[in-house]
Amino acid sequence: MSSAPHGSQQFPLDTNSDLEVDIELPNCQTPSKNKDALLRFHDHWTSRQRYCVLIIASMAVIMVPLVDTIYLPALKEVEDDLNAPQSLVALSVSINLLLGGFSSLLWGPSSDKFGRRVIYVVATVSLIATTVVCIFAPTIGILVAFRALQGIAVAAFVSLGGGSVADVFPPEQLGTANGYLMVPLLLGPIIGPLLGGGLSQAYGWRSTMICLAVFSGAILFPVIVFFLPETQSFKALQRLKASDPDLASRLEGAELIESSPPVFNPPWVPLRYVFEWAIFPHALVALITFGSLFASLTEFPIVLAASPYSLSTGIIGVCYLPQGVGSLIASPLFGWLSDYAAAQHPSEPEARLMYSTLSTLLIMPPSLLLYGWALDFKTNLAACLIGQFFIGAGCASYLPGIFGYLTAIKQSSAGAASAAVQTSMFSSAGVLIIVSSVAVNAIGMGPFFTILAGLQAVFSLAAFVLIILQRRKKRPAIIISLEEEAQTGQVQPSSL
Repeated sequence: MSSAPHGSQQFPLDTNSDLEVDIELPNCQTPSKNKDALLRFHDHWTSRQRYCVLIIASMAVIMVPLVDTIYLPALKEVEDDLNAPQSLVALSVSINLLLGGFSSLLWGPSSDKFGRRVIYVVATVSLIATTVVCIFAPTIGILVAFRALQGIAVAAFVSLGGGSVADVFPPEQLGTANGYLMVPLLLGPIIGPLLGGGLSQAYGWRSTMICLAVFSGAILFPVIVFFLPETQSFKALQRLKASDPDLASRLEGAELIESSPPVFNPPWVPLRYVFEWAIFPHALVALITFGSLFASLTEFPIVLAASPYSLSTGIIGVCYLPQGVGSLIASPLFGWLSDYAAAQHPSEPEARLMYSTLSTLLIMPPSLLLYGWALDFKTNLAACLIGQFFIGAGCASYLPGIFGYLTAIKQSSAGAASAAVQTSMFSSAGVLIIVSSVAVNAIGMGPFFTILAGLQAVFSLAAFVLIILQRRKKRPAIIISLEEEAQTGQVQPSSL
């Protein structure tokens, strides 16, 4: 290996490996010149190591939407092949989301206690095993059971990805890193149906599960085993003390980390955040928005496979593109708007939700109405695709705002609060998929999506009004505080 550059040291990436990597020491003097200089704990990771962790985490995260969406275009084929009712086939999708949502409350605390790397390995092996059983499932009962276990396994990658990125990136770079981590979650709903539609049409629906097993076993698992370091702070510090005690002794916060060994927090503890008044109204908007999106995704292939559309599974997969494109456009745009609002109103965390909630209020209800009634009246397919585009955009516009808001008001426990809302979102999606398969048969696509549009309008309007009222209530106190600071010379009067 080439010699380390000036201002860096070398130490093993893992105590069981002979591989050495260069560890840059940014924002500090060269160790040989100033042995007493303190470093932030994040600074012992090089940029190369940080982005290696980010890339591996992103490879794992993309499996979450792929597992759920790759065989959506083939749902009708699953019905025919397994001689199963539509409701049970829909259950194979919903139970994957439902149990996956709740299991994230278990994976996160487990990775805090035992380390990220070992949980990555356990989750990946579990994903491979359950997917192999799904490939050979002889009945719908076995398919549903192992789709549930598959959802539990793959759900680990969301909490592990967020935790690993937070372990290695400093606070000032964490927002950008999380933005990159979101990209696979947005690309998955595009790639999944498109890939799954082509595979199903050419080789049958079981080929979609073969694809998942091959990617998980032949690519993801070796990458995790051979290239992913342990990033959990306590375990990373122990490794660093063994390999470079001098560097470990100069890390800020090392004593605090070492004096606080990781513990396993009960998985139900984070759920209490959802019911706090500052979060509950906005969590409701997230639940109905995310749930409506997945209800539309699940009903879509069943309607398009029937008359008068009678589309092949390959073409059905292509029809999911508008929803994915809408998500990709809206998510970065409204992420930027959330940051912009926060910068303009730094003392008002609710400002992060202004544009997101307003967008959801204006976009989602009419999009759901257009989508539902276009399919109900069997109109031109273009109307359905336009509805799908705006449903995807409406959902993606809300997520950056809600998670930015949670980070702002729960700085010391943002991960737990975000995990609770994520669990609620995935669980609501699973429930609405089950409900939609029954309700559409009973009352039709138009009436069912009209109900969803009404709930969306009520929850979004209530949350938006609450944001306005909270900001007006805080405004006098903020003005008084600024006036007092101006009088003492701490701020310029022009900032009032």
